Amino acid sequence: VDVVDERGEMAEFTLATADPTKEPLIRNLRETFRFGSESPPLVCIRERRTVHLSDAMPVLLSTSEVLPHQERDLRELGAESLIVSPLVVGDRVLGVLSVGSATKGAFTDDDRRFIDDLANRIALSVDNSRLYRAEQVARIELDGLYARERDLVKAFGTSFLGEVPRAFPHLDVAAEHRFAREKHRVGGDYYDFIRLDEARLAVVVGDVCGKGIEASVITAATKYLLRAYAYEDPSPASVLTRLNQAMCHELWGQGLFVTVAYALIDTRAHTVAYANAGHPPPVLYVAGRRECLRLQATGGIVGGAPEFTYDEAVRPFEEGAALVLFTDGVSEACGTFDPLGDGGVSEILIDLQGACDAREIVDRILQRALMCAGANPRDDLAIAVAVARP
Repeated sequence: VDVVDERGEMAEFTLATADPTKEPLIRNLRETFRFGSESPPLVCIRERRTVHLSDAMPVLLSTSEVLPHQERDLRELGAESLIVSPLVVGDRVLGVLSVGSATKGAFTDDDRRFIDDLANRIALSVDNSRLYRAEQVARIELDGLYARERDLVKAFGTSFLGEVPRAFPHLDVAAEHRFAREKHRVGGDYYDFIRLDEARLAVVVGDVCGKGIEASVITAATKYLLRAYAYEDPSPASVLTRLNQAMCHELWGQGLFVTVAYALIDTRAHTVAYANAGHPPPVLYVAGRRECLRLQATGGIVGGAPEFTYDEAVRPFEEGAALVLFTDGVSEACGTFDPLGDGGVSEILIDLQGACDAREIVDRILQRALMCAGANPRDDLAIAVAVARP
């Protein structure tokens, strides 16, 4: 069986012989023999028809440039009868099936019909083999592309996640981030802590609508623009208003947007000021009253429209108070089984009554979200927690 390769040349696909001692001779001929344009295999391919020769030797010698040693090998092989049948799939000729015999007139019409049928079966096998190889090559290439994308997003993702302050006066803080599919490490959820001075700490959680590299780039832009605005003027309303105006220029017409919750904790004033751009409402645990407040949206999504403005509100943040910001990977994890729509955050905070550290709050929220979502969570999640301490 010979197939036409990518260069349009004949290449051996497979070989079988009734006399194994002649296989080296056949292979040597196949490697060195150059078929002429009127040789049986090329006529078969060009005209897409079976060539049946009862006396093949004269034709083989006259239709190709045969060197003396090749003629000697052909005669030793005894190529006297030959049937060459095209390997056809649809409108494509993939190659030829050549069956030879050392006896003149060896093949009957029934033999020819059998060989034609065999050629059709081989053509399908060759085509499937090529498709399989092409699929394997494509899969390897795609895996390589996915691996490179994952590596790039992982590098981006590391930069998205702000460093959790190891120590901040009168505050205990913790955070967590999880990808919906850890092996993909692709998403747009992030948290950040921005240390403005020894008394003020900004806590941010955001979620880009989208996945993959595109979402990762937007997340990076959101994080670093917001940081720059916070250092200039940390007022929540000012930060989100300027961020929205900038991101509208970046995202306009792309169908992308960002939700952001931004809280500014002042440990000297014992307050938390916040603004919320269409994000799941953060939850504030009020220690003295043992109740939870949901910090609702104070403006539209970032990137929605340049004319959006944002209000801010201020709440007391006394000793024992706890602030929890999170993405919808938490708030939507339990679906209809979560009557408050906050992923059980309020319930967990009231149950703990502030008598724990920030890390324990994060772990309890994460555990509940993962339990509700099951083995294959649909969305990434990010959690940031700050607890007021003496």
